[in-house]
Amino acid sequence: MDSVSPNGGVNGTASNDGRWLHTNPKGGSLANFDEARRESISPVTTEPGWISRQEIIERYAEETRRDLSGIAFYEVFALFKVAVVLQQIYFRYARGQTHDERFKEFDKRVSGLARAAWDLAERSGI
Repeated sequence: MDSVSPNGGVNGTASNDGRWLHTNPKGGSLANFDEARRESISPVTTEPGWISRQEIIERYAEETRRDLSGIAFYEVFALFKVAVVLQQIYFRYARGQTHDERFKEFDKRVSGLARAAWDLAERSGI
C-alpha cells in the first residue's frame, strides 16, 4: 500500500510490517501526531489538509487487512529511535564537535520525545 499525501498523491511505499507509518519520506508518520511530539519534531502532519493519525491507521488496516491492535508498540519504538538520534546530535553540539545553532535546543526535543513515548506506552498499556 502507498501512503497518501493531502492532495491524494503517493508519498511512499509501505513495508509489510507497518514501518511506513514511521519512515515515510514525506513525513506522513504517526510519530508526528500528539502535543508532546509537536514540541519535539516538525509538526508537518498537523497542518491543514493532512489526514489524521487515526485515518492513517484505518487506511493501512483496511488495505493490508492487518491487525493493528499493537501499533502503539511501533509508535513508541519510533519515538525512542528519533530521540536517540537527536540525543547523539545534541551530545556532539554540547561537546563542541559541531557548531550548528539548530542543535542548541535538541536536549528539549529529546525530553519531549521521551515524554511522548512514555505517555503513549502508559496510555496503550504496553
